[in-house]
Amino acid sequence: MGRPKFQPTQEQRELVTALARIGTRQDIIAGLVKDSRDRPISGPTLRRAFRAELDQAEVIANARVAASLYQTATDPRGGMKATVAAIFWCKTRLGWRETQNLDVRTEHTLNVAEVDARLDRAFGCRSLADAELQRIAFDGSLPTDKKN
Repeated sequence: MGRPKFQPTQEQRELVTALARIGTRQDIIAGLVKDSRDRPISGPTLRRAFRAELDQAEVIANARVAASLYQTATDPRGGMKATVAAIFWCKTRLGWRETQNLDVRTEHTLNVAEVDARLDRAFGCRSLADAELQRIAFDGSLPTDKKN
């Protein structure tokens, strides 16, 4: 005769829900849920017996934290710590990220001969390193052409 089919209790359902909401790995949850012989259940048994709890717990937790972030962000009295914690949650759990697109394209091209000539006119040198040293030594200004 084979093993009896695992039947989860309401207490186990609540435990799995609570652990899944805070992001506990499924292998750890499975180790904490015991069968009728007081042995940890397997990962496949966890996913079969607690599919709804595992699927819904993360969605509900993420929705609550996102709502909290919105509430905190729109409350003029909201605390910085709560906002930082909510942002961290959303970045790590919801995949939110900060992006900054910087377009550095220019219509100008770098002409090495022209740069050398300008450095020579401004500082009497022909390299950026020489120009930098002279700028620092004299007045701290950026290298520019001397006015005649």
